[in-house]
Amino acid sequence: MRRVYTVLMAIGLAVLCGCQKKSEPPASPPPKPAEPKVELLFRHHFIGARQLTALTNAARLRAVGELPESQKLLERALQKLSAAPFQFLQPALASNAVDGAALIRPLLDDLWRSESVSAVKKRGIAPTEWSLRVRLDEERSALWETNLIQLAQAWQLGSATNTNTNGLIRWEIGLTGSICKFQIVRDFGVMLIGVARGSLPEEASLLKRLKSSSQTESSTEWLEVEANTAWLAENFALPAWLQGPPAQWPRTELRLANREGRVRSQARLLYLEPLALPLPPWQIPTNTIHDPLVSFTAARGLSRWLGKFEAISQLQLPPLADQIAVWAESEIPFLTFAAMPAPEATNLVTQVAQNLPALVGSNQTQRVVGEFLFETNRAELRWRAVPPVSPWLRPLDEPAGRFVMAGLFPYAPSRRPAPAELLAQVLGRTNLIYFDWEITQGRLQQWRQIGQLPTLLTYELLPNGRRRQRGGRLAVPGDNWLEYIGSHQKIGYTMRHGITPNGGGKLVNQYTLIMDVLVDTNGAPAASMLQVHSPANHQEGDLFWQDDNFGDGRADGFKGAGTFTAGAWHRVALAVDLAAKPPVATKFVDGIKQDDWPQKRIDHPNRALRDFAILFGSGDQDDYRAWYVNSVQIRSGKMTDAELTALGGPQAKGIPHSDAGVTGQWDFDQGDLRATTGRPLEFFDGTNGVCATKTKFGSTTQFGLPDIAGEPAQIMVVPGDHLGNAATEITQTAPNEIQFRRNSDLGFTAFELVALLSWLENPAWPLFGRQLGAPANSTPAKTAAAN
Repeated sequence: MRRVYTVLMAIGLAVLCGCQKKSEPPASPPPKPAEPKVELLFRHHFIGARQLTALTNAARLRAVGELPESQKLLERALQKLSAAPFQFLQPALASNAVDGAALIRPLLDDLWRSESVSAVKKRGIAPTEWSLRVRLDEERSALWETNLIQLAQAWQLGSATNTNTNGLIRWEIGLTGSICKFQIVRDFGVMLIGVARGSLPEEASLLKRLKSSSQTESSTEWLEVEANTAWLAENFALPAWLQGPPAQWPRTELRLANREGRVRSQARLLYLEPLALPLPPWQIPTNTIHDPLVSFTAARGLSRWLGKFEAISQLQLPPLADQIAVWAESEIPFLTFAAMPAPEATNLVTQVAQNLPALVGSNQTQRVVGEFLFETNRAELRWRAVPPVSPWLRPLDEPAGRFVMAGLFPYAPSRRPAPAELLAQVLGRTNLIYFDWEITQGRLQQWRQIGQLPTLLTYELLPNGRRRQRGGRLAVPGDNWLEYIGSHQKIGYTMRHGITPNGGGKLVNQYTLIMDVLVDTNGAPAASMLQVHSPANHQEGDLFWQDDNFGDGRADGFKGAGTFTAGAWHRVALAVDLAAKPPVATKFVDGIKQDDWPQKRIDHPNRALRDFAILFGSGDQDDYRAWYVNSVQIRSGKMTDAELTALGGPQAKGIPHSDAGVTGQWDFDQGDLRATTGRPLEFFDGTNGVCATKTKFGSTTQFGLPDIAGEPAQIMVVPGDHLGNAATEITQTAPNEIQFRRNSDLGFTAFELVALLSWLENPAWPLFGRQLGAPANSTPAKTAAAN
């Protein structure tokens, strides 16, 4: 009886019917009333993590879910949720009730792993009915039954009675002071629990379905939710800003499914009245938005929603434009900018400069460091705080109009315009309300850094009136998990090549690198092969696969025949001679020459080797796919074209290594990083790091890969540790309907992941409008809970 309760059951007991009193019986039988109207207030269907991770197109979710840090995070979340029902219901329970978290905790495992369906319904004026159906085996069903009955006793809800109806085992608890009953029904591998006036509303359909051959809900989605958000807002104190721009509570339908390896989220918001959203023509400062972008957001129809925020009204601003654009560049975490159309931009910035310092300084216990500076000749407001962060606000003139622009870091335009195909997702679309695109990997890292700003930019006022700078790093909840799923900078293998400096320079200027590899068909548009110039792997790599070629730099660096295709085994060779006249790097794929790639000079940092290089390493956010590696070889000196031609294509036994010039070779035949020649490779972040945890060894057969030249081979799998692009759009598809669509690897954007963890691990976390902390009465139940 200890797992079913979770948050849903707790809410069902307390809010839905727990406080409705019995009425006096009528003096005479009333006429038979008309069949009451049934209103669905909430419904969900979840196929369960067990089925979800078994889906063939859910490889990314499965990989993330299997990470040790994911399991630790899930355990912390379920542990915290197990205490939530009692915390939420305690005001309505008897004073001697105990929390029973130990009884609830095991049930949450089943709610996560197993298929479940819940429903909340209203039948006329009768009390609200609530039910939860979970598919369990006999052992887990018995556990639920036992723990739920013990939980009812711990909460002083009443005595349980046992009956047998239609072959189903039934327990009922008549809730004290209520006309509702808490019921438990189990059989045929299904547990049904809930609160209702009579029999549970789902019982008849449950019995009918269980006697048929169907064993699961018929659905192509792994999560479906329908909700009357007005009812949720009334009962659970949802904040008003969740209403969004229309300022109405909609009926919501949400569907999550996996398509082509990614999570596809879809939602419909249905309103009672036409929305009449202001959707002015899009104004985007396209000349100011530059690559390399890591995110781009455009929104309109915001005026009603922005009006809900008290800080906006306190600034006493003139009417704001109804749209905004926000973008972030990839090089530095704080390169995030925003622009809003403002015909009177100078006056608006002046107004903010007059009112913002007083507003920010009004908090008597926490104040900002630094000072606000207003440069009247440029109409620019700057917050001089902690270098290098220096937030600013100023007017911006663009061909698209006049804007107010803000940023966290000085703006330095590049020569690379924003991709036209990205801007085309917004410009000219008449029914688009919101568009967001990001490289989740890079944006996640940025949000983790931006999350440190409260620590950097504020100080505390002590009781004696003195102020104290906030010190140390802000603990981001779940940061270890975020580090694991966003750890691209830790993926790589230190290659100590053993070549002494040559070519007349201080570095290795003459060498040949050969790889037998297969690059995955899914992932980022580029995949790093080698990091040379950044020993700490903080910057982008120096050799990449891209567009079925390999190289580095702009178009000239990727010349080739386009034969380095994803999903197939290839033998790739790079032969470098920076001492040649002119310096050159010759590229071969499968014994076929691709290009003599011009280089700049001896000891050039992007091509000359230091004492070690990093295989498959890159500090950039968008250079990762999974690599499958059969053999890697490095040798001193540049091989000739004839020698490279003779190498031919890949072989299961690896690259020939009888030549004395070979200083390092790795064939992975022993399932580790040992060398066939030279020194072993090393996991870039250590033997216990992320790279070691995620790297796999095995055979081509084991990983479902094609054989190499007709033979199976032992290989190493380099993790494609990259959360790909997430694209979200919200459109108005009818006068009273809004649709939400998103494609992403995990179903969440980077900001949502950080915010979700901050909410989940907040010591006083808000749940349904209440701040829940440690329970006031946490005496453990007398009966130990089984696992």
